[in-house]
Parts: sequence; structure tokens; C-alpha cells
Amino acid sequence: MIVNWQLAVAVLGGAAVGLGLFLVVREALPATPALGPALRRLHQPPGQAPVAG
Repeated sequence: MIVNWQLAVAVLGGAAVGLGLFLVVREALPATPALGPALRRLHQPPGQAPVAG
């Protein structure tokens, strides 16, 4: 049970700020490379040039 409206506003405001910080940090970090092309580069037979794309 919410006792007063100030508490509800503070909780919702904190959640909004936390979500915003999470999104900023997540977008600032480099993306994980795609698994398929990375595995193809690692396991190609010797003597073949890498495929651009």
C-alpha cells in the first residue's frame, strides 16, 4: 500500500533514472560480434583468403 504520493513519485523517478543510466551504459559498450562469421574465420582451411562482407 502506497502511504503517500511523494513516495510513489520518488520510486518511479528513481526507476526512470536507473533505466536511463542502464541504457546509456549498454549503448556505450561495444557490441558482441556475430558468432557465425567469427567461427568461419577461425575454422577456414589453410591457404584461403578471408571473405570480406
